Amino acid sequence: MIVTTSSIAYTTKGLEGAKGEVVALDLATGKEKWRKAVPGGVLGCAVATKDAAVFTATDGKVRAYDLKDGSRKMIYDAKAPFFAPPAVVGDTAYAADLNGVVHAIGLKTGAATWTFDLGKEPLKLPGANYGGVTVHGGKLYLATCNLEGPFARQPTVVVCIGSK
Repeated sequence: MIVTTSSIAYTTKGLEGAKGEVVALDLATGKEKWRKAVPGGVLGCAVATKDAAVFTATDGKVRAYDLKDGSRKMIYDAKAPFFAPPAVVGDTAYAADLNGVVHAIGLKTGAATWTFDLGKEPLKLPGANYGGVTVHGGKLYLATCNLEGPFARQPTVVVCIGSK
């Protein structure tokens, strides 16, 4: 089991200096396998793949740690805070940041496969993502939430990305 923690709540106040942890526990014994401090709050849950724990943090990074020993497998810097958890399909993690950018990240390389800014052409629907990306039938689904920050009082939208 993977447990995430954060020193801040779901607000942009206090982003600077936020801290978090990711802890792996053995399900059979309940004992801690490993623990990693994260220089950013980890507000979303971690996704466990067959060999990694993948998670986002308020420092703008998506990380993957080895499930067995906690060694870092990859890190990706979006340069914008994340509040929502990633979705993982195959070797790709999908995460949406508070600037309204969706990132597709190769788990083997830690590099962006693509990014899509909801506020630019063709959508022009800026918004922060607090709820994460859902993947179904080859399409990505997400919603914006514009309660505070630069997109406050902008329309909230539900977006579907994909053509399959």
